[in-house]
Amino acid sequence: MAATTTTKVSPSGWPAAASSLEPPTRLDTPQRKTPVEGHDLHATMMRLRGINPKKLTYRFQGRDFRLTDVKSHVMEKILA
Repeated sequence: MAATTTTKVSPSGWPAAASSLEPPTRLDTPQRKTPVEGHDLHATMMRLRGINPKKLTYRFQGRDFRLTDVKSHVMEKILA
């Protein structure tokens, strides 16, 4: 028989705060062999969209910042 979960609802009708909810159940998915950094993932997605992640910058307080930071690398393995 399938287990049902109930979501606590506040008096206004919205779901209650996250701290009062039960933690999500862990799915039995295999772990990744190599973890992916967020900057690398964003740089790869930008490359797929045709944007050069090393050239996309914005100026803040007189300094140019890259959107993917200086340590990002495009993950060439998944693009092949």
